[in-house]
Amino acid sequence: MLGTVVAFIAGFEADSRPDFPSSDGGFFLDCCSIAVDLCQAMIYFTAGPSQIYPTVPQHLQRAVEDGILSISHRSSKFTDIYAKMERGLRAVLAVPDDYHVFVFSGATEIWERIALNCVARESYHLVNGSFSASFAEAMKRAGKQVGVHQVADGEGFDVDALEIPESAELIAAIANESSTGVMMPPEDLVALRKRYPKKLIVVDAVSAVPTWRVDITQLDGLYFSVQKGFGLPAGLGVLVLSPRLLARGLELEKAGQYVGTYHRWSRLHEFSLKAQTPATPNVLDIYLLAQVCADMQPRLGEIFATHAEKYRVLCDYITTHPDLDFAVADPRVRSNTVVVAKHNFTDGKAKMKAIAAAGYEIGSGYGKAADSQIRISNFPATSLDDLNGLIRVI
Repeated sequence: MLGTVVAFIAGFEADSRPDFPSSDGGFFLDCCSIAVDLCQAMIYFTAGPSQIYPTVPQHLQRAVEDGILSISHRSSKFTDIYAKMERGLRAVLAVPDDYHVFVFSGATEIWERIALNCVARESYHLVNGSFSASFAEAMKRAGKQVGVHQVADGEGFDVDALEIPESAELIAAIANESSTGVMMPPEDLVALRKRYPKKLIVVDAVSAVPTWRVDITQLDGLYFSVQKGFGLPAGLGVLVLSPRLLARGLELEKAGQYVGTYHRWSRLHEFSLKAQTPATPNVLDIYLLAQVCADMQPRLGEIFATHAEKYRVLCDYITTHPDLDFAVADPRVRSNTVVVAKHNFTDGKAKMKAIAAAGYEIGSGYGKAADSQIRISNFPATSLDDLNGLIRVI
């Protein structure tokens, strides 16, 4: 809601805008305050976009006051913001010093960038839901050969049973499949690396970070978008990549493979070293990500503890509710960031409307499970009190 309202305000044609008073209480800031009030009227436990992080409204207003929405992406002010964002991400996610950070319009774009810059012929995908399947489809559309190991909805992967062909250059895994509520334990990715030390491994962590932690040195790529665990408006994707993943893209480009036009590895790397991007990025989201990472960093212990407690409370509630049951039977691979539950509500749509009328938004099941499941997110932006409020009205 916040992003929509601000985008609407910013989108007025110049000749149709009301006169903006020059004082601090001008029209635009008043509208931003209205936007903040609107976004706080509902508490979102959706799988994403989801609840904005509690400090975002004040950062948004400060961005307007400081002219952040109008600065050039070639200015020193922007490079300072970008550098702060990257430092914050490295601290929050424990990114190794020799890994690189590239930004994009979203995680879906990252699929295409990886397909073009990292794979010459063949990739292999671990699929357990809609989003992991979509990455495999994107790779096919990029003209690559695609191998797939697919399990049923609600199931995890037996890493020891995988037989990935020697010809596959890259393994695509997913940390949290939010369509089905399955999470890949970090130790499974460590085991995957041990089994296949020479292959590139990239992980979709869109609905997992920042509360899902893995030793990033075991991966070549970890990517996400910011509208879920980081609690920001949609429109920014981040790829953390190893020196080896970067080198792969540079090698393929040098060999004459088509690796894209503007957002190819060589150009992204060139500009990232200057704390810039090749094209005009989502400056506002980069600014907000920098601020929220700075807010999160000193509170990481508290964030993890609250996350664990909310997950415990939610699991206890589902276990005892007569009309709810876990969609993922095995607790070891059950997501703790997007919990999916089967329901026996007489009228699921009416139940969702009643929950919304009480001030809470949750997600319906994904795709074919829309009428038989609910999805409840557990991201840092919601508090234990928020969750207890939701539980009272389900």
